[in-house]
Amino acid sequence: MENKNIEQLTILVVEDEEVNYYFLEEVLRRVPNTIYMRACNGEEALKYFNEVKSINLVLMDIKLPDTDGYSLTKTFKNQRPEVPIVAQTAFAMSGDREKAMASGCSAYLAKPIRVGEIFSILEQIRNREII
Repeated sequence: MENKNIEQLTILVVEDEEVNYYFLEEVLRRVPNTIYMRACNGEEALKYFNEVKSINLVLMDIKLPDTDGYSLTKTFKNQRPEVPIVAQTAFAMSGDREKAMASGCSAYLAKPIRVGEIFSILEQIRNREII
């Protein structure tokens, strides 16, 4: 039987806030076979997404200085629909999860992000339970 697990995660972290990125960086350092890079705004994120074809997961901040994560998610999904995108937002309001999923996100994390939640989502993505 063929192993369908993703061997290596190459993660684009789209996050403009330093403290939020450093938290995610600390978490991702503990995940085996993981490479990650950071984009601080939508323009940088789009550049990385287009140039680094090995990206197979995006952690998408919804509130960015030059765009919103919902429209950026739609752009990414139009280009590479197979790449899972996990929304992350500090402005969790009623209906935000639904809006994120409608824009093309595969999962949703409300900030402050709990370590166990992110590990669970990463494992599901690695096992292709979330796409």
